Amino acid sequence: MEVIVVATHNERYFDSFIDSMYKYNIKPTILGWNQKYTGHLMKDNLLEDYLSKNTKKRIILFCDAFDCILVRNPTELINQFIESKHKMVISNELTSHNRIYNAFQKTFFGTVNNQLINTGMIMGYSDTFLECLQLIKNYRIEGINSNQKIWSNALSKNEYLKNIVHIDDKNEYFHNHNILTTKLIFKNNMVYIPLKKSYPFMIQGNGNNDLNYINRKLNIRTSQIKEEHKLKYYSNFIYYYILPYKYYILSFILLIVIISLIITNRNKIQKSMKNSPKKSIRKSIRK
Repeated sequence: MEVIVVATHNERYFDSFIDSMYKYNIKPTILGWNQKYTGHLMKDNLLEDYLSKNTKKRIILFCDAFDCILVRNPTELINQFIESKHKMVISNELTSHNRIYNAFQKTFFGTVNNQLINTGMIMGYSDTFLECLQLIKNYRIEGINSNQKIWSNALSKNEYLKNIVHIDDKNEYFHNHNILTTKLIFKNNMVYIPLKKSYPFMIQGNGNNDLNYINRKLNIRTSQIKEEHKLKYYSNFIYYYILPYKYYILSFILLIVIISLIITNRNKIQKSMKNSPKKSIRKSIRK
């Protein structure tokens, strides 16, 4: 198995990620080092280019380098993947019970069979991976630089992709850990997800979520998270996920304002109509 990441520099949990790999004698392939990061689609472009030049068939684990850590023996991961007969496995994002949070993510990223995918952790055979990347390029949307949005768009519209890419909704391979998911517990010296009754192999700390408590428990090097990196994460989130929809957001806000004005005006009219008969009756009685 070859582990591949795109990382232009060292940030957030990169040191922890590298240490979790070295723990199992894995040296990850790092694409894009010292290059200017141009957006999340850069990851797909670099991976496609790399796989097209390195055609030997093997299992690929493609993940984010800044917020992912390997938490179980990768040999078991490889065996599980081979036995499953899947050609591709992608992580599932829908791990929160917060309906507002889930609705927000579904609006911005889209869904596949009503499920949220996350492109931060994907596993598959190299030839299938390359084929999927080439097909998914056809579903890119102008102005959208989120590969998660593009993958969701492609898988929801292309039946071949939908059938070939398995969504890990049971967290048997991956787990997306964010501020709204329950804190992870440790069972049998492994990370355990009580809700899914599973032991994932890789964890992603979405949204600057704390991973150091996991690192300490599993004897993985902790990382020093700088405030500037946190701010950069949030600014990137706004740039890649909010700004492309600015006109939709402004239209939605305008619609809310218009509806509020209509309701307010209607209430005033109803109140006025309700009071007017009483005034006319009082005037007639006085006369």
